[in-house]
Amino acid sequence: MRPLKIIPLSLMILVVISCWKKQDHEITPPAHPDYKLSGTVTYEVNQLPAVGAEVSVAMTELYQGDVVDSAGSYTNESGHYTIGGLFRGRYDIMVKDGLDTLFMSEFGIIKYEDKQYDIVIAPPDTTLES
Repeated sequence: MRPLKIIPLSLMILVVISCWKKQDHEITPPAHPDYKLSGTVTYEVNQLPAVGAEVSVAMTELYQGDVVDSAGSYTNESGHYTIGGLFRGRYDIMVKDGLDTLFMSEFGIIKYEDKQYDIVIAPPDTTLES
């Protein structure tokens, strides 16, 4: 018959205490990264930039992160815009010049990277007018 090996009591106490201390650590999940949407807005007719146009986005479906009610920016003299603080999801995008809506569409930030979205504003369809 084999003799029983007895674990010293002090070793068992040390193991229990070291495991117990690990329970005191709070684990916080990493924050979801936010992304930038940027691009240029130009007119199809003359390929000139849309200077001072308002570009705004509204989230329609959240994939990851927090809900973004709306965000926006204005184009610079080159027609360039940048909107930051966006999360992965689907968005409606609108370009306005004053009260006139020049462009409406949707896009998604699917990949884990900033999104480039260039907009070309087509002339209004005059065939619908009578």
